[in-house]
Parts: sequence; structure tokens; C-alpha cells
Amino acid sequence: MFKKLLKLAQKDLYVQAVSVFAILLSITVVAVAYIKTANNEKKIDNTNTSYNYQTLPPQNNTFSTNSAVVLPMDTTLPENVTGGWQNNPVTQAQQQPQQNNSVYSWSTEQIVSKMTTAINQTKGYKNNLAVHHSESFVANITECTGGAIGQRVANSLVSAVVKPTDQTLNFSNGTAVTAEGETTQILLPKNSQFTLSPAGVKTAKAYQEGDKTVLVVTLIQENVDKDTIPYHNSRGVGYLDPNSVDLMGMTITSGEIQYLGSSIMVKINQAGYVTYAKYTIPLHVYGEGAKGSLSGYAVFDGAQTEIWELPL
Repeated sequence: MFKKLLKLAQKDLYVQAVSVFAILLSITVVAVAYIKTANNEKKIDNTNTSYNYQTLPPQNNTFSTNSAVVLPMDTTLPENVTGGWQNNPVTQAQQQPQQNNSVYSWSTEQIVSKMTTAINQTKGYKNNLAVHHSESFVANITECTGGAIGQRVANSLVSAVVKPTDQTLNFSNGTAVTAEGETTQILLPKNSQFTLSPAGVKTAKAYQEGDKTVLVVTLIQENVDKDTIPYHNSRGVGYLDPNSVDLMGMTITSGEIQYLGSSIMVKINQAGYVTYAKYTIPLHVYGEGAKGSLSGYAVFDGAQTEIWELPL
């Protein structure tokens, strides 16, 4: 079971990064159940098992690692994504340079609008393009069934599975097929247009860096159960779907996911295309899982970094 699960997790990291945390829960449940079974030399009776961790307490974004979690969504790009992006504001009221004459006092609405245009224009790039893409993960089980022993075993298994990826993807007409057979679009969200609303943005800033305009937004915190799509994260970077992967008979019975403040940073050239993008998302996750008569729970702190570099 462990070998099969590890093989699945290692493969799925590269196929669909969003499944990592669901796999970690699966590993945890199997690991602690195995420990209990080995210790008791009999099947575990979970008839009266209950968990008091019904709702996650509010969490602060304490991760130092930038991250992003993504999930393909069944939407399409708008028909007109080739329009130009104006690098200069129309009126002086729209651009109020700060002391260094490089920071713009654009409103959140203006920044989100410019980011939307640039990302979707880049997604619609029609020529061939070799794009450098990298992802890295941080995942730590802070609490789980089995106590300290279960936590050590689970984190040991996690460290064997969670590996960074670094690859060059050859895009044509805005899409590429990865080595694992996944079709993906340039930038995030994968396989969908960028439709983030200003209502989902906590902070936003814009500044000039050489000949590039840099836009940075941080999303508001969203708390959802395992079956609910976070409204703003799904439209800006993607979302974690624990039900999207085959867990070899494991069922995730309950869970809560806290999106602690995803962020997006893009650098835009004078033609309006994104040449560099960094997506970040820190998560705090609680989940319960079961397989047959075995069950368990786990609390995760997780984070992912996703970077795109485009020669545009």
C-alpha cells in the first residue's frame, strides 16, 4: 500500500500539483492506521471515534515560502485577448508618482484591470514560445491521528514525496503538453482565463522596474469546506480540490481549507505581455479521512511557489 501510494503521489505532483495535500492526508491516514494496527495487533474499531477539531481557528500567514496552488477549470479564454495594454495612465489623476518617481498610486480597480488585460493577453499568445516554469512545495503535518509517532511517520513520508519541479515547456497557441500528458495554458489559473475581482483583493501596488511595469496583489483570506470552491482564489490562481484525485479507496470525509492570502506578482513589458509571474499561496488545512474500518485526521500547514518566465 505504501509503495503504491508513494508512486501515485510522486507522479501526481507533476501532473496536478493541487492534489498534493489530498495525498498527504491519505498518507497520514494509512500511516497512523498502520501504526495502530501494528501496536494493537488487531483491527481498529472506530465506532466511537470523534474529533473535536470541527472548525479551524483563524490563522495568520506566517509562511516565509511563497506558493501557489492551482487547478484546471473548464472555462475558455475570451475571444478578444489581443488588445494592447496601455503602459502609461490616461490622466495625471490616474498616475501620481511617489518620491522616487517609480511607484504608481493607481487604485485597486486600475491595477486589477491592468493585470487582467496583461495575463489574458499573454494566455492568448499565438506563436511558439519556450517558457521556463518551476514549482516548489512546503508541507508540514502539525497534528494527526497517532500523536507524535504518527506525525513523525507522516512527515517522513511527505518529505519523500514533495519535490520541486523545474522544466521548460514549449507552448503553441497558448497551450503546451507536459511530459506527463497534461495540457496547460500559460500562466494561472490553468486552463482558464484570469477573472479576479477587485473585491477579492486585500492590497495592491504598482511600480516601474526598468522598462517593465510590476503589479502585485494580495488576495483576501477565504475559508471553505472541502467541497466549496473559494470564489476569489479560483479566479486568480486556482484552488485545492481534495476530491480531484484517486486516493486508492481512501475517502476524505470532512475538511476545511483556509486560503491565508494568496499573492500574484507580474512584470509586464511595453507591449503588454507578462514576462515574469510569481504566484503564492499559504494554506492551513484540516481533514478527516477513512478507508474501510480505518480512519484518521490531520492538520497541515502548506505552501507552494509557482514561477513563470517568458521570453516576450
